Amino acid sequence: MIILLTGTPGTGKTTISHLLAEKLGCQLVDINHLVEEKHLYTGLDPEKDYKIVDMDALERELFRIVGSENIVDPKKDSIKDSNKSSIKDSIKASIKTSIKDSIKASAKDSHNDSSKDLTINSTKNSCIIIEGHLSHYFPRADLVVVFRTEPTTLSERLRKRGWKETKIRENLEAEALDICTWEAHEIHQEKVNEVETTKITPEEVIDVLLNVIYGKKSFPAGKIDFSGYLGG
Repeated sequence: MIILLTGTPGTGKTTISHLLAEKLGCQLVDINHLVEEKHLYTGLDPEKDYKIVDMDALERELFRIVGSENIVDPKKDSIKDSNKSSIKDSIKASIKTSIKDSIKASAKDSHNDSSKDLTINSTKNSCIIIEGHLSHYFPRADLVVVFRTEPTTLSERLRKRGWKETKIRENLEAEALDICTWEAHEIHQEKVNEVETTKITPEEVIDVLLNVIYGKKSFPAGKIDFSGYLGG
């Protein structure tokens, strides 16, 4: 089983992923650590202080980790890093119209069948959790969870990290625009769940995730709305 945990930086992915991996006995793959360790980047954006990730190399490394023999041709099937800007622009253009309606419409019927038990085989080779805000670009998954946090709370968390104001604003905008949810849903459709982490502890989030994994509950994409943060 492959579980992808994604979301805007500061939504709790790292803490929660470690707890979940320990709870389920799964292998944990930290995208940020993997990119650093394997040098899966082409440079550094000096303005945004981001590593420019080589998405093709990252995807190949993830396929190697999950043991797939059917490596996707990155020229045909990958979601490119260069697509991010166009995706974000399209979301900005339509934020006041039907982003959430389109997600809800396409997810409504498929989630009726999503409450099945996603059986966990308690060996690290058969259960892999991939964590990081780029994890949803990996095309193989049994379950994708997007963590969401109210932007004001998220702002406080990111300031505690000492981030630049420009970097904080970019991430708050991404959270308000549902960037990670939108991108994840475009790739994984009904496999995507959204879980809000604003006011609950990591341990409480684990309880929510276990209910999703074992088919007791589902939290379809499009239910969480922070667009009011943008104003207008």
